[in-house]
Amino acid sequence: MSSLLTLEPASLQDIELPDIQAVLAEAKALIQDIPNWDEGKAYHETRTHKKPMAGPAWHSRTSVHESKDGTFEEFWNCLGVNHSLNEKDYVPEVRSAQKLASLESFEAWTMGYKFTPPVWDRTFTILIACILEDSASRQGFVISLPLDVSTDQALAAHEPRGVRGRYVSVERVKEIDGKVEWTMATRSAPGGLIPSFLSESAMPSKICEDVPHVVEWIKAKRVSSG
Repeated sequence: MSSLLTLEPASLQDIELPDIQAVLAEAKALIQDIPNWDEGKAYHETRTHKKPMAGPAWHSRTSVHESKDGTFEEFWNCLGVNHSLNEKDYVPEVRSAQKLASLESFEAWTMGYKFTPPVWDRTFTILIACILEDSASRQGFVISLPLDVSTDQALAAHEPRGVRGRYVSVERVKEIDGKVEWTMATRSAPGGLIPSFLSESAMPSKICEDVPHVVEWIKAKRVSSG
């Protein structure tokens, strides 16, 4: 059976979108499997792992946070509520985030990334689902799948200019003994002329940059809310 967590983009021409419960089950299995991946370098206290694949590898990071960094609610409000709009706040390279449509259990978003020349700007269009589970041990998942809207001229017109890249990612925010464990796993194909060995070698450190950015975002929200 083919994976639902793939770099092959879903298309609006598809008869039906991926089943959200099947996608969630695969996302949970992926996160549970991370301890079996190759352990990588730790960046401060953020651990990284890698799972080689045909093409881009899976890369993951895991960080554990005390309440001074953020409570479960604060992390979820950043990552699981208005996810893409918040990314525009805390990821320096994101210059635009626009919702294209609501599609069953997913939302379609297009994201514009600004980079310093000679690297061209990038456009990533995704299906995203944020799922907060109703269970005793609190956890939520943010799942992003690549989306191709080229067959819909009205939607495609909203995509920012840039080289089209693709990524698939799973994020889990979980409360454990009063702390918050934030795990993210992703595969990415940036497109364009960037050699794969360069993009792959940069992935562990790059994905870890979001951790302090989110903690800073949470602390800034605390200050602004009084």
